[in-house]
Amino acid sequence: MKKLLITLIFGLLTLMPAQAQTGNLLQNPSFEGDQFTTVAVAPTGDFFFNVPVPWQGGVVTTPGLAPWQNLVPNGYPHFGGFVWNGLRSYNVGRGGGQFTAWIYQTVGTAPNTPLTGSAYVYIEKNDGASLTRIGIDPTGGTNPFAGTVVWSGYSNTPNAWQGMFVSTTAQGGSATMFLYMTQTAPGDPNQLYWDDAILTGQGAEIVPPPAVNPPPTTQIVTSNVEVNVRAAAATSAAKLGKITPNTAWTFLGTEGDFTSIDFNGQRGFVASRFVSVSNGTPSSAPPAATGAATYTPDYQVNVRAQPSTRGAKLSKLNSGQSVTLIGKSGDGQWVQIEGGGWVMSRFGRLNGNYDALPVSG
Repeated sequence: MKKLLITLIFGLLTLMPAQAQTGNLLQNPSFEGDQFTTVAVAPTGDFFFNVPVPWQGGVVTTPGLAPWQNLVPNGYPHFGGFVWNGLRSYNVGRGGGQFTAWIYQTVGTAPNTPLTGSAYVYIEKNDGASLTRIGIDPTGGTNPFAGTVVWSGYSNTPNAWQGMFVSTTAQGGSATMFLYMTQTAPGDPNQLYWDDAILTGQGAEIVPPPAVNPPPTTQIVTSNVEVNVRAAAATSAAKLGKITPNTAWTFLGTEGDFTSIDFNGQRGFVASRFVSVSNGTPSSAPPAATGAATYTPDYQVNVRAQPSTRGAKLSKLNSGQSVTLIGKSGDGQWVQIEGGGWVMSRFGRLNGNYDALPVSG
């Protein structure tokens, strides 16, 4: 009996598909990493399509026949309620607009390798207008509109995690997996959350993205005093935070009496009379995972007295107005800001050590 059991187990193992033996070929498949690359910035400078490293991506920006059409969305790592696996998902959204965007990653393959791709997506409060799908280009191409891409069916199911699957056979030395998203009409909110992407195939290996040579010099902005950073070139604009002495920020340009900087992934503005521009290396960076947790809303949100939509409204946070967090609800749907008010976590971006926040409320 023991010999028969061993024989049966060995037989089952030999029948397992190749992908079960090789594991996931994608790097950062659940978007748990802290690093990202900015692929596109809206002309207004307040929306950034950031793609998690080592993924790459693209966005459609034409035609713009209507003010809401083919806009650049925000793309950021997401903590909180919309996570399928691990601690984070990848959030892409543009409330009140329509966008078409994609991210992709290329792996090396042997010809005739069977490939299987899958990913999970959550469409928040969709009215049927949002469409998502995944695809594999078995030739290793990076154009999602090429005829060589093999696609899954579209998913547009709202308010639930949906798994998508696609299979094909590699034709050459590499293959590319795409996560693709678009809408047929604008919506608000218009948020998508991706998680747990998988690409499997026998005899394949990861191909790192092409190296990008940095410019020989970078212009930086410094100040000898503490200066407010605002969301627009006006003293009346929402305050995003402050720059302090002995820090250097990437220079983005000037607008009137203001200098524009890259302020932790956002376009910020400081009064030019308080700063100087020179060549150097930026010392600023997004909040580290060990630092204080912060919250930056993607659009105006209500601040409530309790972690509930029934809680009394205390005030509002404007889009891009970063605040420090002091707590979170047990279900992760709400975060508590300095001063004691509560905001819904899904309407903004969470940075820093979210896991260390105490549960309260």
